[in-house]
Amino acid sequence: MSVQKHEKVQLTVYEADVVKLILEFLEKRDLAISMLALERETGQVNGPFNEDILFFRQLILEGHWDDALDYLEPLRGPPVALDLRKPRFLLLKHKYLELLCLRDVTNLDGNNSANGTTGVNVNESNIDHGVEQVIDCLKQLEPECETQAEYRDLTLLLTLTRLDQHPDYRYWNPSLGRLQCFNQIYPLLQPFIQLSKHSSSGQASTDENARGDRLLRLLVKGLLYEACVDYCALMATERKAQMQITGMLGGDLDEEEETERLYNQNISLHTTQNNEINQRAHSHSTSHCRQPVAPDLSLNSWLQSLKPVNFSQPFQSYELDLKVQPINRPTLESSLWPEHILTQPTVKPLVFPYTHIPESNTIMGSSIQRSVLSIHNPALKEPIFKDLVVN
Repeated sequence: MSVQKHEKVQLTVYEADVVKLILEFLEKRDLAISMLALERETGQVNGPFNEDILFFRQLILEGHWDDALDYLEPLRGPPVALDLRKPRFLLLKHKYLELLCLRDVTNLDGNNSANGTTGVNVNESNIDHGVEQVIDCLKQLEPECETQAEYRDLTLLLTLTRLDQHPDYRYWNPSLGRLQCFNQIYPLLQPFIQLSKHSSSGQASTDENARGDRLLRLLVKGLLYEACVDYCALMATERKAQMQITGMLGGDLDEEEETERLYNQNISLHTTQNNEINQRAHSHSTSHCRQPVAPDLSLNSWLQSLKPVNFSQPFQSYELDLKVQPINRPTLESSLWPEHILTQPTVKPLVFPYTHIPESNTIMGSSIQRSVLSIHNPALKEPIFKDLVVN
């Protein structure tokens, strides 16, 4: 009796690609805070960016507005000869929004201090200097605006107590604003990008990137494939079946439980064989060792065994009525955005471009920065921090 040989089909899935799928999913839904945190922890960026663009992008994402403006200046001249009016407008506009956000919190706290409703001191000179920076940025914006109406709309933001009172900025946050700023500038830099592709110093990334909501499309196709596998199995055994599509979180329980068992077994193996220090080292690497249970390839194999005549069988065409139910997102506390703007990121990957970005942004002076942060952390006004204050 001959035994049929089981052939294997090799498939390699790169975790970096999975991260890029998630990054695209988050960006498509304006979940910029989560997206940028994931970029930092994984060191992955979903985009065809060369080193020049990556560095410029990171300057924007970390709020180094003046550095980003300076970085563009050489592009005015040959061989690029780029019109910088629109990119400068976008950079200055988003810098202006962040300065307004900082002005709002210092003014609010200064008013409360005058009324005796808070114990945090905000130096009046700091507030005045903050207002001066807002006005100075607005003056720089005026020649970059395409129309006077555009400039008037920006000046009207000065009359608002809080930035989120304006309907255009109701859901604004610093991370989302910075990401949108780069995405608006990036197409304007195409002459520079095309030139850098042909230069020896700047090569465009050859890695593939997630586009077109690829993660969601893959998930939907995966659900349909699971439904086809179940349908074929039932037809083969019971001669009758109905096509049923399961929910996103409801799949093959046997596969799920076996995968979880293997994951837990993998973690336990490293835990029992190493001391506490080695456990920490291996716990970082266990994620790279995790292999899910591979799905059955019987359906694929069966399809390949069919004769060509079977694929000419007439059938009725169907369309999938796909509806994506958006997540019910909570409103985020906007009074924390000044701290978000001024605080340094708590995660720094030791890879380019993060290693080449300046340590702190220069959007406001150190004394103003300390005043704003002390509103949310009163401990900063204790004597132990007095040497940090610039008088």
